[in-house]
Amino acid sequence: MPDCSGYLKIAWNNYLTFQNYCMSSRLKDLTSTGFIIALLLLLANDFFLKAQFGNWFTGKLSDFSGLFIFPIFWTVLFPKHKLAVYFGTVLFFLWWKSFLSGEFIETVNHLSPLHIGRVVDYSDYLAFLMLPISYWYHGKAHQTAVRISPAFIFVLTAFSFAATSTRETRFITSKTYDFNIPLDTLRTRIYHLEGVQNYFADDYMNYLQNRQNKYKDSVFTDSIPISQFIRDTTRFYIPVKGVPFDRFAVSVILSGDAHRSKLTLTEMEHDYSRNMRGLNDKHFMLEVVEKRIIPQLHK
Repeated sequence: MPDCSGYLKIAWNNYLTFQNYCMSSRLKDLTSTGFIIALLLLLANDFFLKAQFGNWFTGKLSDFSGLFIFPIFWTVLFPKHKLAVYFGTVLFFLWWKSFLSGEFIETVNHLSPLHIGRVVDYSDYLAFLMLPISYWYHGKAHQTAVRISPAFIFVLTAFSFAATSTRETRFITSKTYDFNIPLDTLRTRIYHLEGVQNYFADDYMNYLQNRQNKYKDSVFTDSIPISQFIRDTTRFYIPVKGVPFDRFAVSVILSGDAHRSKLTLTEMEHDYSRNMRGLNDKHFMLEVVEKRIIPQLHK
């Protein structure tokens, strides 16, 4: 039987080294009273409050608590780069909460089994008010440490960041709607849909600029070929009220020819988990699509 005492001794020494690192004053900043309260608020909001009382307040609470603990967490890891961490947090949040991150999110969701969800709402930038408070508090965090394992809080914080971005409900469907209009007309009507959020206008202007100014003189006329840049596989968002999520995403496939066309609804998703009381969210979203979107395409 092999002698394992040497391996056990090495493992024990490594454990003691890790413990000493976790108990260092630097990592103890994660066990301060303010940090733990903000972390618990973030977790409670994402896993309970949003699902039970989804409203403007719960929508903003995660952003405010998240922007308090996020830079402190990274400053603990990179203590010599505190200013860079806080400045980087501003840039990251600006990018993450804008349409600029949309392509990245779409790519991750396509390639990864984990699906990222976030809502583009520029009022979320109000949470930047927490950054100077967080910056000031980090310098005093070690003064309010509580008796709890820093390693446990470290892991819990990392989990909270991941869970905040990946909590969503996604439904795969294959419902098809037929139209007695050409495919190009259907694409144009998709572009002009009312009551939806999309970035078609930005795509449109980029398309025009990349066409060597061919259509520059007729930007605001009906002669511009909208059908050229609306993809056959596209996605848009529908705002809703009175439910825990404030909007949901719809993915569709457009097909047809010069005489007839059809829209196939392939996917619907929102940013919260399925434990919502008394709401059949799949039925709700499908009903919104059929009452708000499909009639506009039939007009």
